[in-house]
Amino acid sequence: MVLFVILNYLAHLHNMNDKTIKERIKTLEAQRAQAVSNVHAIEGAIQDCKFWLEEISKPQINDNVMKINKDKK
Repeated sequence: MVLFVILNYLAHLHNMNDKTIKERIKTLEAQRAQAVSNVHAIEGAIQDCKFWLEEISKPQINDNVMKINKDKK
């Protein structure tokens, strides 16, 4: 992917002017923003998975058992 971007840049280099350079910057900034959003989404998904791993590793306690134990005290 990186090689493609570099080759694409070099291919367009000889046709660059002020307008096309500014357009290229806008395109690259939009791609960067999308990549950052994707990273944040992935981080959130990883965090969510870790949360649920912790939840399912906890001992399961039945609410009725807890009520009976509280009533006995």
